[in-house]
Amino acid sequence: MNQSRSPSDQLFVLCPHEPYTEEEVQTKLKRAEERRASTLQQISCRAAAASSRVQDARETRIAKKSMLRERCENQEIKAAKLRATQIQSKRRKLEEHGKRVELKRGMVRAARVLQEWWRAHGSQMDAQMEMARQSVQAMLALDAQCAQGDFEQIETLLRSQPILRHAKALVQCIPCCSLTTESHRAIATSPRTLLASFMLCYQPDNVLDQHNDSPRQRRLQRSAQALLSSLRSFGRPSPRVELTKFRSLLEAWQRYVRDFVSWKAEDGRRVAAELLQVYAELVDFAGSHSEHRGQALDQMSQLRGQLDQLLGRQQSKACIENIQQARPAAQTGTHPAQNPHPIPAGEPEPQASAEQEQYRNWELAHALATQQQSPKPAETPGKGGAEKHLSETVVQVMHDMFANELKSGVHRMLRANLLELRENLCHLTPSPDLIQELHDGMPVESITAHEGVPADSTRLKLLLDFSVGRILLLEAPERNPETQAWHAEVLAKLATAPMEVVVPSTIKWLLGRVHGIKLEVAVIQARVLLKEHGVEYERSLAASAIADGSLDLADTQAWVAQQAEALEEMRIAPSVSTVVLAGLVSLICSPSPLQGLPQLLALDAARIHQLHDQVNRTIQLQVILLALKPAASSVLVEEQAYKLLLQHATETTAQDALRVALLATEQLMLAADEELLRRMAKNSVDPKDPVHKLIRRRLTSVLMRSLVQAHPLQAGGLHSQGILYATDQLQQICQQVKCVADRNGEIYGPLVAELLQIRHFDREPK
Repeated sequence: MNQSRSPSDQLFVLCPHEPYTEEEVQTKLKRAEERRASTLQQISCRAAAASSRVQDARETRIAKKSMLRERCENQEIKAAKLRATQIQSKRRKLEEHGKRVELKRGMVRAARVLQEWWRAHGSQMDAQMEMARQSVQAMLALDAQCAQGDFEQIETLLRSQPILRHAKALVQCIPCCSLTTESHRAIATSPRTLLASFMLCYQPDNVLDQHNDSPRQRRLQRSAQALLSSLRSFGRPSPRVELTKFRSLLEAWQRYVRDFVSWKAEDGRRVAAELLQVYAELVDFAGSHSEHRGQALDQMSQLRGQLDQLLGRQQSKACIENIQQARPAAQTGTHPAQNPHPIPAGEPEPQASAEQEQYRNWELAHALATQQQSPKPAETPGKGGAEKHLSETVVQVMHDMFANELKSGVHRMLRANLLELRENLCHLTPSPDLIQELHDGMPVESITAHEGVPADSTRLKLLLDFSVGRILLLEAPERNPETQAWHAEVLAKLATAPMEVVVPSTIKWLLGRVHGIKLEVAVIQARVLLKEHGVEYERSLAASAIADGSLDLADTQAWVAQQAEALEEMRIAPSVSTVVLAGLVSLICSPSPLQGLPQLLALDAARIHQLHDQVNRTIQLQVILLALKPAASSVLVEEQAYKLLLQHATETTAQDALRVALLATEQLMLAADEELLRRMAKNSVDPKDPVHKLIRRRLTSVLMRSLVQAHPLQAGGLHSQGILYATDQLQQICQQVKCVADRNGEIYGPLVAELLQIRHFDREPK
C-alpha cells in the first residue's frame, strides 16, 4: 500500500480517465517551475522592499540627526551674534556715557570761566551800576507816564531830549557784548532800541503787525516786558543784592537786543516784500498808462532807495530785475490784468532760506572763504586698501560691462551715460536757445535708437567734438590746453583702437570734467556770497557753539594769556591782531609736532599744519646748505644749490635730506665731504641740534618782526641772519599767516578782546 509510485503513475491515478502525455507533463512541470520562480521573485522583492524601508528609515534618522546638528549650530551662531550685538550695544552706551561726561566736564569748565569773568568784572559792574542808577530812575518815571498816556503822548515823551540822554547813558552802562549782535552794533548801542520797549509794552497794536503773529514777534514782546520788569525791580529798594539785580537787568537787555535784532530782520523782509509788490504794480501801471508814466517812475525811484536800505544794493537790484523779467507787460504796454502771475508777498523769503541751506556746513564755508587759489575738480579721497581695491574692482567690472555692450550692439549704458552728460551740460547752460542747440548737437536718442547694431562711430566722433567744444566754452581758460590735448589723444585712439576700448574711458573723462566745472561754478557762487555774509554767518555759529558748550574757551583763554605774556616780554602791547599773529607764529615755528591747537583755530588746523611743515622744510634746507657752503666756490653756486634743494626736496626726513644733498653735489660737481653731509642731514631733522635751534630761532625772529611788528622783509637783514635764499618761502609763509590771522580776527575779534580784558582785570590788585 505504501509503495512509491512513479510520476506517470501518480498522474494516472489523479486523472484516471484521461492520462497526460509526456509533453503535457513537461508543460505542467515547466509551469510549476515558473510559479516557484515567481514566488521566489515576490519573496525577493518583498525582502528588497523591507531592506529599502530599513535603509530609508536609516537615512531619515541620519537626516534628522544632521538637521538637529545644523539647528544647534545655527542657534550657537545666533547666540554668538546676539552676544556680539549686546557687547557692541554696551560699548556704544559706554562711549555715549563717556561723551556725556566729557560734555558735562566742558560745561563745568565753561561755567568756571564765566564765574571767573564775573568775579573779575565785579568792580567794573559796581561802577556801571552806580552810573546807571540815575538813568534807571528816569526810565521808571517814563514808565509811570507811559502807563497812563495814549499813543501820541508816549511818542512825544520818547522823543524828548532828556529822555533820549538818559536812555543813551543807560545803554552805555549796560553794553551788549555778544557775537550774535556784533554785526548789528548800531542797533545794540542805540537809545531808541531801549525806548522801543515802552511802545512794545504799552502800544503793541500800533507797533506790531497783528495780522502776522510770528514767534519772533511774540518773543520780542515777552523780552520787552521782561526788560521793563527788570528796570522796575532794580529801581525798587529790596533786601536783594543790588549787583544781582543789575546782572538781571543786563541779561534782560541782552535777550531783548537779540530778539529785537531778529524781529527787525524779519520785519525788514516783510516790508521789503510789500514794497516789491508795490513796485511790481507800478511797473504794470507805467506800462499800461503812459500819461502817468513819469509819476510812476518817480515813485519807483523812491521805492528803489528804500529797498536798497532794507535789502542792500545788490539784492535789491536782483529782486527788481526778477520783477522786470516776470512782467513783460510793462515793456509792451499791455494792461496789467493780463499778467496772471503776480509776485507773491513773501518773495524775498525763499532767497534767505536758500542761503541758510547753502551755509549749513561751517567748515566748508570757512575753507571756501579762506582759500585763495581757484578750486580744482574734486578728487576721490584716500581710501583704505580693501575699500580701494573693492572700488577699483567695481569700476573695472562696470567698464567691462560697458565694453561688452558696445561690442554686442546693446546701447543701454551708452544711452544712460550720454543722457547724463547732456543733462549736466544743460544745467551749466544759461540760455534756452543754447540748450536747444545742445540737444540738436547731441542727438543721443537717434544715435542709440537701433538695438543690436553697433553705434555709428562717425556720429559718436561728432558728438565728442561738440561736447568738447561746449566744455571749452564753460571751463576756466587755463584748463583749455589740457582739454584740447586730451581731445587730440582720444581722436588718435579712435582712429586705431576699437570703439569698445576707447568710448568707456572717454565718457568717464567727459563726465568727470563736467562735474569739475559744476563744482567750480558752485564754489565761485558760494565765495561771492561768503564775501558779503561769511563773517556774520561764522560769528553766529561761533556764538551758538559757545552757548551750547561745543566751543570750549578754556584752552583758548590760556593760549591768549600765554601769547599776551610773550608780547609783553617783547614790549609789544597785546591786541587782537598781535595776539593772533604771535600765536600763529609760535605754533608754526614750534620744534615739536602740533597736537593741541586752540579750538578757535580748529577750522584752520590743516593750513597751520601745512605752514608748520613749510617752516621745518625751510630749516632743513638751510642746514643742508651750510654743509654745502665749504664746497661752493661762489655765492651764485650757493644760490643754485639752494634752488636744487628746494626743487627736489619732498620730505622732512634725514634720508630725503641726504638724497637731495648728494643730488646737488652731483649736478653742480661739488667736492663736498660725504661724512659731513650725512651728519648735517641727520641734524637737519633733529630739534635738539644747536645749528637746527639757531636757524629756528632766526626764522621765528624774522617772522615775528615781519608779522607782529610790521617790519618788511629786507635782503640786508636776511643776509645777516644767513637765510637770504629763503626770502620767497618766508614771504609766502607771511602771506598765508596774515590771511589766517585776518580771517580769524574778523570772526573772533570781539571774543579775543573780551579774553584780553578778562586777563587785564585778573591782574589788577584786589
